[in-house]
Parts: sequence; C-alpha cells; structure tokens
Amino acid sequence: MGLNVAINAMKKNIPVLFLDTELTKEIVMDRILSNICDIETDKLNTGLFQDTQEGLKKPRIVTGK
Repeated sequence: MGLNVAINAMKKNIPVLFLDTELTKEIVMDRILSNICDIETDKLNTGLFQDTQEGLKKPRIVTGK
C-alpha cells in the first residue's frame, strides 16, 4: 500500500523518497514498473506479455534536470 501511495505521488510529479527494509531494490523496481506499465508482476518477470496487451502503457521517464 505504501508503494502505491508513492507511485501515485510520483505520477503527479511530487518528489518521493520510498524506504523499505523488507524488500530488495530489484523487487521494489519490479513492482514500480509493473504498476506504471499496468502489467502483472509475474508477467513482467517472465516476459510473458505482448505489446498489444490491453492497457499497456509506455513508461514516462522523469529526470531531475
């Protein structure tokens, strides 16, 4: 739930610092990518998704510049 709040804030261009002591950075990044792209995490990890998948969104990369 905390990660979803952080992602929603990021989508509104609000700076976010997310700290998690239980998950690795790879798992957190997988969940963020999954949320942003609307792809289930297991499909993202296995590569079993298609470009024509319903609801597929291209991630928008935001830099600090």
